[in-house]
Amino acid sequence: MTVLPLQPLVADPPADRIASEASDTEAELLRETLVVALNAIPTAAFVARHTGDVLLANARGREWLASSPDELTGLLAAAVSSARQSEAHDMFQVSPIRTRTATLSYLVVEHASDSDSERRVAAAANRWQLTRAESRVFRRLAGGISNKAISCDLDCSVRTVELHVSAILKKAQARSRAALIVKLWGDSLQAQPG
Repeated sequence: MTVLPLQPLVADPPADRIASEASDTEAELLRETLVVALNAIPTAAFVARHTGDVLLANARGREWLASSPDELTGLLAAAVSSARQSEAHDMFQVSPIRTRTATLSYLVVEHASDSDSERRVAAAANRWQLTRAESRVFRRLAGGISNKAISCDLDCSVRTVELHVSAILKKAQARSRAALIVKLWGDSLQAQPG
């Protein structure tokens, strides 16, 4: 008589399935850890692709995303582009999130000093497709700084600032500095009682 070995009723899971389940659990833990960390950041914070598409965001980031998704995507893409070129961005701190083989996403955190006016300026600069130099001039111009003071601040000639201001006015389709400021703040100025 031949005795056959007993076969288990439930087969042991293959090693690759165990590894897969472990990596799924680990991935979920890492994601939840990242969500908790993002929510601890007091300013808007995002995990985004190089295209500006948002993968994760904290509460402030989700509010911003809900209120102006297209503008935010453009701002995030510009911030990541700056970081990829080893340049600082005026509005965000950008850190690549690397795997062993590639950078697939970026941690993008709004600078703590940014206010609603700085958000509006950055969004308008993006909307009007201002160059980096024009954006630097525009930030100061929006703050009411004179051409001479801007030239001192940026260490360039007054004529260079004047050329940037002219280009900004043309791109924004504004006839004057005052009209530019009205375009920047128009919707909130109209909402205030006169």
